Amino acid sequence: MKKQLLFMLLVIMSLGAAAQSMYGDVNGDGVVNITDVNAVISIILDGKTMTPAADVNSDGTVNITDINAIINIILGGQPATELKSDVFLLTADYNDVITDADTVSFTLPSTVPDAKRPLMGNVVVSTADCTPFPDGIMARVTGIVPVAGGLRYNCVQVGLDDVFDQLFIDVEIEAATDSTAADSPSLRAPAHATISAELWNATFDANFSGGGVTATAHARDRSIIRVTASKTRNTPWYFNINVRNELTSNFNMSAASSADFYRSFDLGSLTVGRIPILFIYGVPVLFLTPQLTLKGYVEESGEVRLDYSGHFNRTDVSSYTYSDGQWNISSTYNNDGGTDVAQISMRGYAGIGLIPGLKFALNGTRNGVGVSVSAGVRERLDFVFDATQFAGGRLYDACRDSYCSTTMPWQVSLYASWSVLGHTGEASTPPLLSGEPKIMEDRYLLPLFTTPAYNKGNPETTAIISTTSSRRVLLPTTVGLRLFDENDNQLKSWQQGYSTTELDNEQHAVMGYTLEASPLASFKIDKEDDGDWVDLGLPSGTIWATRNVGASVPEDYGDYFAWGETAPKDNYDWSTYKWCNGSYNTMTKYCTYSSYGYNGFTDGKTELDPSDDAACANYPGGRMPSPEQIHELTVNCTWQWTQRNGVNGRLVTGPNGNTIFLPAAGYCWYESPNGVGSSGYYWSRALISSHPHCAWSKFSNSGYAGWITGTRCYGFTVRAVRVSQN
Repeated sequence: MKKQLLFMLLVIMSLGAAAQSMYGDVNGDGVVNITDVNAVISIILDGKTMTPAADVNSDGTVNITDINAIINIILGGQPATELKSDVFLLTADYNDVITDADTVSFTLPSTVPDAKRPLMGNVVVSTADCTPFPDGIMARVTGIVPVAGGLRYNCVQVGLDDVFDQLFIDVEIEAATDSTAADSPSLRAPAHATISAELWNATFDANFSGGGVTATAHARDRSIIRVTASKTRNTPWYFNINVRNELTSNFNMSAASSADFYRSFDLGSLTVGRIPILFIYGVPVLFLTPQLTLKGYVEESGEVRLDYSGHFNRTDVSSYTYSDGQWNISSTYNNDGGTDVAQISMRGYAGIGLIPGLKFALNGTRNGVGVSVSAGVRERLDFVFDATQFAGGRLYDACRDSYCSTTMPWQVSLYASWSVLGHTGEASTPPLLSGEPKIMEDRYLLPLFTTPAYNKGNPETTAIISTTSSRRVLLPTTVGLRLFDENDNQLKSWQQGYSTTELDNEQHAVMGYTLEASPLASFKIDKEDDGDWVDLGLPSGTIWATRNVGASVPEDYGDYFAWGETAPKDNYDWSTYKWCNGSYNTMTKYCTYSSYGYNGFTDGKTELDPSDDAACANYPGGRMPSPEQIHELTVNCTWQWTQRNGVNGRLVTGPNGNTIFLPAAGYCWYESPNGVGSSGYYWSRALISSHPHCAWSKFSNSGYAGWITGTRCYGFTVRAVRVSQN
């Protein structure tokens, strides 16, 4: 690793004073991708003043050839590396002959032919597989001195300008995923240069089991280096080293204790006559004696269990960039730690029942066969207290799924008993028939509520806020709504008796306590008109919001949201994305392929839950649009590129003549917006199931309005919709 770090330092020191940007990086975000194509298209269509970066091939104009050049770079067709004519490469062929080597001198024996020796003035450069130079060499030969057995080459260090006429590197290096091969880095992108590195990729695992307790711990620490550099005959130097270190860890523990009890007892028996089966000389020699028996039983079975799972993850990113004639150094970090599962549960049942039996005994002895039927009543309890939901004293969320149920277990078995030569015994078959039907509905400790809904009343100065409660509860309960202002001061409350039990119809509070239930919802009910929405006359009756989420007027850009997040933030990338563990293939929600999920996670979700919908959280009565609603807007309306109060965007006119304005707010990647004023990106609420790291979004600029796949961690704008209530 020391050799590679010193080599990078040598590269840093060797760069000249003039630099601008990476070749093909039109928008200056440090990568060459489709957004650079969009930037060139905008310049071509809008007739904007040409920028040096947009003239990728440096022919003095911005046209389709520059787009082709960018696409060629994206597809791996980077400009070929070109060495200067006086560069002499020292390769692995010299490993056995070079002696006394350092960064500015070395010795070649006299046995090396003249054709394989550098000349005075040559720039000598050692390749990565030339091992005699511990830290590499990149220097010009200034003296050749005869020494014992050969020639000594004395040099002075030079810079990259003395070595390359043209260079393009874009490579990411990380250790192999197998920690036993951590010294085998892999190149994850095409490159015209060879870079090697020893990167840390270690794992730690521990396990414990004993006394009903099991625990596991896992940690992984790895580093990734990305090197990007470019210089062509027509562009100055651009250089970037991005180092990313990732620590992921988790801890899991479970403890369980269980007990089972079963006891049966005799309640009585009755012998009912005799049934002859064998006669000798008219005398019944063998006969069966029917015996009716009745037993009772009591049973208990239960388990108390504690489960805990926690994690701590940290990502550190350092970036060293040479551009615009100066070095910029930045570093960021992100910590993610917490409790994933903290749950105590009590699950079990108690029951009582009867076991009637019919036995046919031989000649009144213990020898015989019979049939028994068991039937009873069993009360099951499933109580769960989830501490991860017990935030801010929210007892309702912590135990709302606890319930009990009543069943009637029954079974039919055959049995036999014997007493032969002093040996007695009894055996039965496994149940021939069995069942456990419910004899009443499950009863929950707490009712379940739907998300509160808000609609304007009649007159429109009133508000209608409603929720519904469902499922059978253990005890009659009082339920209601409470309304708070923006300062959390209670304005009003409503209560109503609720019971699906058969105990009584009186109003009660569970155990005398008031529990604050989920879900909560935020509303803005201070407007006296419906100016937040526009009916465009669409076939489905979908109504569109007049402004972006977070905007005060239609031409404001509003806030930017990563897909599935409900609040704007300062940095948009995978390290800050809510639903992953730091990368696109570690998804923790909304994942349909295990190869994209964290530890193989999948949940099959392809549409945002309302709790993860930026419009639901920030635009009263709204939702992010579905792909079908966006398609309906596209095909049923006219889209005109225009300006509104100096802001570029699309004026969308519906079949009934009403309009909405979609400002070209661009998008956010890392810490700053891109494409502002030239393009607009709007999220839908649907995931692309075949690409779980992307979601459907609407894109538009001055020349195009259509679908685009949006990377989930990017920050796009959101326009809310709702379905007409008329």
